Amino acid sequence: SLEPLVSSEASVAVQRGLKDERNWRQGYIRHLTGVGSLMASSPTGALAHAEAGLAAVYDEFQVDVGEGRQPLRVAMEGWAAQDRSTVQTKTIQGTGQPRDLSVPIRLAPTLDPTEVQGEQLIQQAHQWAEYGACEASVADTVKSAVAAARDGQLQTCLSERVFCLLGGTSALGPTRPLLHLGATVAAVARPGAKLEDLMEAAKSSAGTLLVPATSSSADAASSSEIVGLDVLADPGLVAAWFLSIADQHPTKKLVVGSYIYLDGELHVRASVAMDAIATVLLSTLGRERVELAYLASPSTVHAWPDAARQAAAARWQQRPWWARVTWFENNERVSAVHPTEPDVPGATVMFNGLASLQGPNYALAKTMQLWRAVVARRDGVRVSSNFAPPSRTESMTHSPTLAAVLNGLQAFEPLVVLEQDTCAAFMTVLLLGDLMPQPGNPADPDLTLSHPWDLFTFNGFHGGSWTIGYTMESIGTATYVAGHVTPNRGTAG
Repeated sequence: SLEPLVSSEASVAVQRGLKDERNWRQGYIRHLTGVGSLMASSPTGALAHAEAGLAAVYDEFQVDVGEGRQPLRVAMEGWAAQDRSTVQTKTIQGTGQPRDLSVPIRLAPTLDPTEVQGEQLIQQAHQWAEYGACEASVADTVKSAVAAARDGQLQTCLSERVFCLLGGTSALGPTRPLLHLGATVAAVARPGAKLEDLMEAAKSSAGTLLVPATSSSADAASSSEIVGLDVLADPGLVAAWFLSIADQHPTKKLVVGSYIYLDGELHVRASVAMDAIATVLLSTLGRERVELAYLASPSTVHAWPDAARQAAAARWQQRPWWARVTWFENNERVSAVHPTEPDVPGATVMFNGLASLQGPNYALAKTMQLWRAVVARRDGVRVSSNFAPPSRTESMTHSPTLAAVLNGLQAFEPLVVLEQDTCAAFMTVLLLGDLMPQPGNPADPDLTLSHPWDLFTFNGFHGGSWTIGYTMESIGTATYVAGHVTPNRGTAG
């Protein structure tokens, strides 16, 4: 629904196009780009769009209840009132000592990852920023987090919170880095080998891992313990369990992190379920006790900082001779989504990072998280939502084609690809930076922003997609070839 934005011919045209589209799989990029133009035009309109988008999601989705279904809104009304003792808490108390704030980084293609910390970590962040792989604010936040680790503020931050993570075994999620630092983590994941591996790893960590456990049968004599919960199958139980965690830790804040990634339409359904769980926690506990955390994706339509856009334009002008005779496209010209009403105060330019390979389900799932982030922040909730760079996760590298593309991306300055563990640990540093006081950090809801989408440009580790001279889509074949001819698994920059 775009009803709150219908105030011009442009908005009417976008709405008509959305309703009339018959080939959504191929046509979605054009329409979401049109929506981006409307969001760019007005800060208030952008918030109205986000609210309208979330409302449409809640109007459309239903939840299986017994033999039938209920509208999602109706089902959610009963989640907070459920018996919170239905799900038990299994506690794994680590016996290790807290590690220093560090990130494993492969400093050269032939080297194993090295734990980088302190001044060296700050220097690496500055190096990535100067190279163009991330915003300068990333280095500022790393510097702030390192200082907090030295003066004890980081441990205070951890001791005041329980990290309630949906997708607790997610490859890029913060579960393991947080446990090594000594945090308390309530992790929701499906029963299985990944959760068992996490529980085993938690034993040697410095943290406390909480996992949900249920009985396989109402008959105590024949029942067995099932560790883990499926967010898609039991969102109400997950919400009730998190509320029981809040009851057990009445003085602590809950950081609700949404990190589940699934293929296709399952990703949308999981994202809706995660949003509904977070919404119930916010409505029950209030903004004073709940903070939200996400990993944003550059493969969406989002704000494009002027300096990054100018850097992309400069690189296009300075491209080598061989790139001038290729099919590569001008990133600054092609990817810029300009506001339909550029004279409105606060109007901004958006970046079209939508990738046809990832499809409309991924775009909707990640865009919905952007919507929730800006609406929650407006309502006074602290929100951490930082862009993460391309990474060699198992879901990416199991495909030979995608693995080759990842190995070839760094042939194009200033693109950076991180190892899975590097990305997870580094993004955890940025998350922690968002949770502690830092001047100018928009995770603080009291900070006034020119445009709501400025939340995502701060701490943006885009991997170079904002500052490269070419569009990412146009260099796809070239990166695949480079990944076979001159693969680079080091850390560029």
